[in-house]
Amino acid sequence: MPLVLTKEWFESIRDAWNSDPSNIKSLEGVNEKVLWIVEELPLSKLPPEMEKAILEEGMIDEALFRRAKEKDRVELLLEWKDGRLVDFRPARGGEEYTARMRGKYSVFERIKTEEDFLWASMDREIDFRGRLFEFTRRLDGYTKFTLIMVSKTDLI
Repeated sequence: MPLVLTKEWFESIRDAWNSDPSNIKSLEGVNEKVLWIVEELPLSKLPPEMEKAILEEGMIDEALFRRAKEKDRVELLLEWKDGRLVDFRPARGGEEYTARMRGKYSVFERIKTEEDFLWASMDREIDFRGRLFEFTRRLDGYTKFTLIMVSKTDLI
């Protein structure tokens, strides 16, 4: 499994999403750019020697890693076109998006069902900004994406 925030990690998640027709169908007709903000990352759990090795070997862009560790969050941009994930990468400052999702990594880890996602949103553990009606109609797709992202996130 690729290390979190590496080019391979972004590609593996995009490929996992696009390779399953049920994922694409769950967001069929969706043409959105979503700013997905993940807070309280598990990067602080990395042993110092592993962090040093990761940065020395250039596995992760050093500026991205340092910013994520310093702010204890990462901003990701996801772009869907008719249900396909066409772009998934670190967000750049000032980019436009049509919706925003923000929550702690531990909350995203707990999500297993649409109901979990809905309750986390209602309990304000996940903050969603955008077209709420579209979000609730596509909750299955957002839940599936969350499951893929968490399942492909590993620090060791």
